[in-house]
Amino acid sequence: MLSNSHFVEWHGKAVASVKTGFPTGVRLARLDLIAGNVTPHTLRHTAATWLMPRTAPMSEAAGF
Repeated sequence: MLSNSHFVEWHGKAVASVKTGFPTGVRLARLDLIAGNVTPHTLRHTAATWLMPRTAPMSEAAGF
């Protein structure tokens, strides 16, 4: 069952810090091999960049 009370959860409990597990996620997704140094900010910009060619409103892209 998913909860909507937290932005990031693991096994139904809130994740205290995305920074703690992020390096593991990057390694498991093999993003470090593809893109080098990947940070949460990198993914934010990637999402916003992908929205732009799809004519998403600038405010929506900025929300990422």
